[in-house]
Amino acid sequence: MATAAGRRTDMQRQAPIRRDARKSRVAHVHRQRGVAAVVAALWLVVAVAALGALDIGNVFLVRRQLQRAADLSASAGAQAIGGAQACDAARAAAGAMATANGMPNGVLDAQPPASATMAVVCGRWDVASPGGASVFSTTGAPLNAVQVSIQQQVPFMFLGPARTVSASATAKASDIGTFSLATGTVELSGGMLNNLLNSMLGTNLGLGVLTYQGMATAQVNLGDLATALGVGSVDALLNTTVSIHDLVKAMVTVISQDNTVGADVIAGLNTILSATVPTSQQIRLGNTTTQNGLLAINLENPQGALLSKISVLDALLVSAEIANTQSAIDLGQSLNLGTLGSISTKALIIQPPVIAVGEAGLDANGTPRTSAYAAQVRFWLGINLLNNVLNVPGVAILGGVNLQLYVDAGDGKANLQSTQCAASRQDSRSTIQVQPGIAGLCLGGDAVANLLNSTTPFTCKLPAQVLSVNLLNIVTANVTSDSINLNLQSPNPTPLKFDALPGNSDDYQSTSTPPGGATAGLLTQLVAQLPGAVHLVAGSPQNPVDLTSILLVKDVIKPVLAAVVTNILGPALNQLDSVLVPLLQALGVQIGAATVHDTSLTCGEAQLVN
Repeated sequence: MATAAGRRTDMQRQAPIRRDARKSRVAHVHRQRGVAAVVAALWLVVAVAALGALDIGNVFLVRRQLQRAADLSASAGAQAIGGAQACDAARAAAGAMATANGMPNGVLDAQPPASATMAVVCGRWDVASPGGASVFSTTGAPLNAVQVSIQQQVPFMFLGPARTVSASATAKASDIGTFSLATGTVELSGGMLNNLLNSMLGTNLGLGVLTYQGMATAQVNLGDLATALGVGSVDALLNTTVSIHDLVKAMVTVISQDNTVGADVIAGLNTILSATVPTSQQIRLGNTTTQNGLLAINLENPQGALLSKISVLDALLVSAEIANTQSAIDLGQSLNLGTLGSISTKALIIQPPVIAVGEAGLDANGTPRTSAYAAQVRFWLGINLLNNVLNVPGVAILGGVNLQLYVDAGDGKANLQSTQCAASRQDSRSTIQVQPGIAGLCLGGDAVANLLNSTTPFTCKLPAQVLSVNLLNIVTANVTSDSINLNLQSPNPTPLKFDALPGNSDDYQSTSTPPGGATAGLLTQLVAQLPGAVHLVAGSPQNPVDLTSILLVKDVIKPVLAAVVTNILGPALNQLDSVLVPLLQALGVQIGAATVHDTSLTCGEAQLVN
């Protein structure tokens, strides 16, 4: 039996154990409470994140809805901007599309305090600078783009205040016109067109007028033409060089799939193919600043001309003139005036017409976006008169009259001024400004340099040596003239209006400035201006003396010059008709007249660009 002392000893041994157990239980409880607090905190973070995710998800949902509404509204506005009401119609179309997508009266259908507003801005999508990126601008014409911006206040359902969500979209739709220009009155007569093509292609065609009329109304889609020629895009088409034979063959391939084209047109083109058209006559399809081409496309993205159409007859005539080796002719002939002297002549036809494709209006530099130029005829006249009238060696030598005249004639220009698309082709409109040229003239020592100048407008800058006199080998006198530049143009462009319906009476329209007396008019200006530019200088080159005012040179020269123009130059220039008129007729050039063939107006399909 255990003693009391023994029991105390056991209790003393067990006491520390119980105290340790109590401490362990307390520590465990504390640890459990700490874990619970951590878990609770974690769950709170998860709950907050979940609620925040709901708010963020709602914001993204609203933003996506706004972007959809902006995209559709901008596209609808761009589709309507080419009509008669322009920006008003674009705003109305954009608003109607927004309403259809939940924005009645410009406020998105949402619960208060959420609200949305929409702004519609009309402008132009275009290249900001050569080689630069395309941008949207509120300036420039024609309007071709609509920018829609939408903002909405979206309240957070759980966390934080409301925030602004926005979306924007820009869409464009370009209306593209296609036309050709010829400096001469185009008549769809079989005989004239047969003669024209035969002279340029070396063929012996005898097609009827109905066939040519069918070719004039038959149209070739540029995208289909690219496919027929084995190229994949309009850009590749413009960089392609083909023979006229292959071009005609490709057009036959395209129009053979068109049930509206008559069999006589296809038969006529096949006749041309079999008429031994030389395959060596190569033409470039795209026009450049240094090389003539069939098409002049001036678009920010040439691929936009994919749906544009060109006339079969225009393509045939223009390509034949470009490929014709006689499109640049140096006549190299002299007109013999007997004892009076001679006139040397050179003539170049340097600007075959092109088919213009593009938008209307002017660019930022004031240059027409889409323009066409037609046959420009250049003449150089080297006039040598009175060289043998007085020639007594040692006594008196009259050097004669030596003048260089440059004449720039028969050019024409046209540009697409405006387009207006409507629900029907008959109600759609294109306005093309046309300005036929008559003639320009310059007199100077560098006149001949203008013949080969294809980059800048013609001008004479150097003085001309007119006459020289030597008396007894002592007194030397020279008559010189300042350079003179004259111009005779149609005073104002003529606007011609076309509908978009092909094959009707307004497809071909002409304007002219009567050229009667064009040369005489230039000579009259010359008579009026030349005396004031003439100088009589005597003495040696080291010590010249200007006798112009002392000897009243102006009063003496004016009647003499008038007599020379009337009795010598006038009849001499008339002799040029026998050389130049047949040439101009063969190439369809008629000075002072211009004819536009409006081929098509393609109303643009809207596309998002930003």
